[in-house]
Amino acid sequence: MTLSEFISSREEKEADLAEALLNNWRAINGGDSIGLEKEFLLVDSKGRPLKQRRVTELEDIMREEIEGSRWSGSSYGIDINLVNPNKHFQEMSTGVCNDIDMLAQNYFWLYNTLSSHLGRGESILETGSYKGRYMATHIHLGARSLKEAFFIGQASRQHLPEFIAFFNYSTRFSHFNRKMPRPFDSERLFSFARTKEQRTDYDLVLTGLSTVELRCCDSQANPDLDLAIAAYAFAVHQLARKAFAEGADYPLQRSETSLRQMYNAVKKKGMFSYAADFFITEWVAESLQHLNLNPKYGKPILEIFN
Repeated sequence: MTLSEFISSREEKEADLAEALLNNWRAINGGDSIGLEKEFLLVDSKGRPLKQRRVTELEDIMREEIEGSRWSGSSYGIDINLVNPNKHFQEMSTGVCNDIDMLAQNYFWLYNTLSSHLGRGESILETGSYKGRYMATHIHLGARSLKEAFFIGQASRQHLPEFIAFFNYSTRFSHFNRKMPRPFDSERLFSFARTKEQRTDYDLVLTGLSTVELRCCDSQANPDLDLAIAAYAFAVHQLARKAFAEGADYPLQRSETSLRQMYNAVKKKGMFSYAADFFITEWVAESLQHLNLNPKYGKPILEIFN
């Protein structure tokens, strides 16, 4: 699909939502932004989901914490959603952040604050599946315009096999989409409402006119790993925005044949297996020649693949 075709189709869909998203993401630093959503499950000492009454109690406590914090009334949208009748999981969101430092600060504040209110035997289950659904981590990358978002999406696609290897972490992961997604396939890339949320695959999703969402299936086993992948995504985002502003091509260009071969190679195992078994180390090393990955947050990736 070409950009003009994408724009034409987009104009006919979700105009109000697209405009709201556009305004939201433009509000912070003109598109130079990142946000993270993480799904998790609150469980008791036997690994069973907490009772609804207890979850509601924790949500009330967290609402008070957020309202009493320095984020109260801010446009950043830091949030936590523990009581959701439409989902089996709980979710926390960093909101719109200016950079990876701010995202880390928001993310750890949410995580540590919630952890501090858990009772004896209660814990946060951070990866795996429950009732047929896998816990997911979604990363939002801001853009100034639809054209820039399109460019960032195409750039992110050059790294799609790497993102899949990073996110394919849960040992309970058992399904993988069998086809390499086409560039800006309308079914896979337009949906913000997540009507396909039961499908366990890996999407690059253009949400509204101003956000590229890396919708990846498996949440990681600890916050440091989710943050490392967010830092990697932000490095891609920064390089793509720089190239777009200069009117240049994205520095890393892999052929469609190579991308499909890479995609097929990472269908069954996660990054800890690939370091020895496949060529993921070489792929990441190739990317790191171009990316400015923050070593403070990208350390788990750098330790494995650098």
